[in-house]
Amino acid sequence: MLEDYLFALQDCSVEAVRNIVNDLRAGKIEDASTEFSPKAPKLATFARAEQARLNAIIALGKPKAVTYAPVSVGFKDWRIIHRQRADELRSQGYWLVSDNAEVKARQNAPAGSIFLWSICELWAPPARIKAEDQA
Repeated sequence: MLEDYLFALQDCSVEAVRNIVNDLRAGKIEDASTEFSPKAPKLATFARAEQARLNAIIALGKPKAVTYAPVSVGFKDWRIIHRQRADELRSQGYWLVSDNAEVKARQNAPAGSIFLWSICELWAPPARIKAEDQA
């Protein structure tokens, strides 16, 4: 059965097939049944019509329509995020245990310490300072 669909759609581009399948799933094609998937020849007819539409757009020199949603979130640079977090921790009274910490250094870190992996810093909570001052 899958071979029938592959044979029927072999002349169509991936974009045409993707557009048709999305339109079928959304119920946008009036000639198509909303209860059953179309058979291979009927799907090929829809895909060829979509391919003709895409070819006409290309012939006019218009850019292809984007069929996917663009990424709405920008790239996160964790070094910047962790540097800002380190500044917040400093203002909250945390103290820098090590500025070149590795994962091994966390084993002997005070309870409640925060490891900022992208900038290799280990910050201890302010309660640790008070305990050391009393000792």
